[in-house]
Amino acid sequence: KVLVDKPIDDAFKNGFDVTGEQSETAESMLTEPAFDGEGEGFIGAYRLAEKKARRDGFALIFLGTNERGAEGIHESPIGSEVDVDEVSHLKVLTIDDLSETAPHEQIEEGTGLDTDDYEVRETGIVVNTDINSPDYRTPVGYVLSGPDAQFIHADRIIHLTWNPEVDGDYHGQG
Repeated sequence: KVLVDKPIDDAFKNGFDVTGEQSETAESMLTEPAFDGEGEGFIGAYRLAEKKARRDGFALIFLGTNERGAEGIHESPIGSEVDVDEVSHLKVLTIDDLSETAPHEQIEEGTGLDTDDYEVRETGIVVNTDINSPDYRTPVGYVLSGPDAQFIHADRIIHLTWNPEVDGDYHGQG
């Protein structure tokens, strides 16, 4: 735990100052979104996600938004038809929160890819496999486990990677 946590804790132990013309706006963007982990706002979520990524190989920060125009988290919040009012809350997700049980309809609706053009990996990461796409071999989203698996579009996630070769004991296997 010390080997994983200490470098992250040390990086933030003295805090930091936000300066410039829009420093108040920038500071509120870092501290205001609700986060139920240690610390407040984005900084607390980022610290926890970095620790989890060091331990597990990767971690995700889900950006919950108040918006109009998107049908759900399976769609991108970026675009002219979606109006995002704010990032309202943050959630750190690990490999244990993801599933390979794919909600294909949500994936296809949210990405515009056909079933043959994406792969749902064992880690729950959905990757574009359309060789003609500029996004070939990049994550297009993630499958959140639960009673009803749910696809989260990649534009709603910050993906932190420490080890691209994830082979840990996830989902109680291994």
